[in-house]
Amino acid sequence: MSPVIILLVEVVAFWPVWPWWVSRLTGEELTTGPLALLVLGALLFRRAENPGPPPLRLLATLLVLSALTHHLLPPLLRGALAFTTLAITLSWWRRSTLLHVPTWGLAMLALPVMPSLQFFLGHPLRALSAALAVPLLRMAGLDVTREGTTLTWESTQVWVDAPCSGLRMLWTGLFLAFILADVLGLDRRRSVVLVALSLGAVVVGNAWRASTLFYLETGLVTGPEWLHQGVGVVVFMATCALIALVGWRVRPCAWRPS
Repeated sequence: MSPVIILLVEVVAFWPVWPWWVSRLTGEELTTGPLALLVLGALLFRRAENPGPPPLRLLATLLVLSALTHHLLPPLLRGALAFTTLAITLSWWRRSTLLHVPTWGLAMLALPVMPSLQFFLGHPLRALSAALAVPLLRMAGLDVTREGTTLTWESTQVWVDAPCSGLRMLWTGLFLAFILADVLGLDRRRSVVLVALSLGAVVVGNAWRASTLFYLETGLVTGPEWLHQGVGVVVFMATCALIALVGWRVRPCAWRPS
């Protein structure tokens, strides 16, 4: 069966998802969602030579599952099921595998997940950043303690607020990791390793940013107003560079640029 026909059937079968997805493209999702799809389309422009027979049984199972659970699942999970089905079809057609990790990952990043991530992971990530910042600050000679998302030094308290949760850096780190996994031709195992190490790099980078900004917020270091944003940019660039280095290190030894 033609891959185009399969994709058209899936688009029609998941028709309730698309108006919902468009309606959720507000705020930063207005940029992140279409950007992930645009990059995914650009990466998949190069197709596999022999895709083999399509996984029709698996795709049919996912379509039936979607129909049976349509009124049971929340919209975000229905969207994840739809994008996963499309990712499996694209993985077979363009990458000759059942599930290409970068293809599936970029499809998931196209979903409007940021509000849900902020709700479920915002506070835990802020608490984790504060916890990791404490030993970094103590190594510098500061007797810092933590309570929840608050860092205390002497009589000064610094709160790790919502923008410092690192969710935007997390999205960007995963976005970069999936692109590198596809460009470098990583197999499934190497792709998973790269994604896992990228998550660790983001967590460490965010803790580094929180500990650095502690000096500014307590007045231990003074500077212009743009220094706060400047620290964030430097840490962000360093984290991306570390993810790129990890991707280069885990690439296949016989890799050659196409």
